[in-house]
Amino acid sequence: MIYEIDKLRQTIFNAIESKTIDQLEAAVRDAIANDYAAELGVEIAKAKEAIDRLKRLQKLRQGVLELKQNIIAEIRSYIHTPEEVFKMMKATLLLLGNNEDETKNWKNVQALIGKTGKMSMKMRVKEFDIDSLKTDVALRTKQILDGTKFETVCGTSAGAAGFFIWVTGMISEADQNYAATIHRTTKS
Repeated sequence: MIYEIDKLRQTIFNAIESKTIDQLEAAVRDAIANDYAAELGVEIAKAKEAIDRLKRLQKLRQGVLELKQNIIAEIRSYIHTPEEVFKMMKATLLLLGNNEDETKNWKNVQALIGKTGKMSMKMRVKEFDIDSLKTDVALRTKQILDGTKFETVCGTSAGAAGFFIWVTGMISEADQNYAATIHRTTKS
């Protein structure tokens, strides 16, 4: 029995590390099906939290991935970009790993938005790993968007609105990660 519990505990831990919803759900099902929910309550709760988080991230990512290319091209085509769109795309690129110096002017941002293949905006969003986001980048992104309202961005550009939802969702996740890290650190 102890061996089975330890094996299931390790399976849950591995599933959490894998960041794969299917593996997490299977591990939780196995623990419950084998009547070890009481013994593995903490691990199951952590796995369910991970599932919820991954589903939130997936939903946010999907919003950008479903943007039609012509919508992204519309953002890129602005000659005199609205300030909200410029800030939004600058924030997006910063989260995706671009240096802030690369986004100082709209021409540079346009060039970055226009990249194709693995460097395309959609591919970079698809491959983005929230756990690799540095706190200072998340904070700077938050500063860039300070005072920016969804309604304003949405009224200006549907494409930028899609990126707004993704960026603000990533910032929220980063805030939660940071808070959880602080909480764990203060408990130690």
